[in-house]
Amino acid sequence: MPKGASPEAYTKEDILIAAELLNGRPRKKLGYRTPEEMFDEFPDAIYAI
Repeated sequence: MPKGASPEAYTKEDILIAAELLNGRPRKKLGYRTPEEMFDEFPDAIYAI
């Protein structure tokens, strides 16, 4: 959404699509991995014990 744009100009579907795209990006805090990659590795670490 451009800076200063009204959120009312976008549908809920548009906002959900943008949120999904942004939330799936790699993050520095996660070692440049995506949340899905971290989630996939987490159960492997637990059950490897």
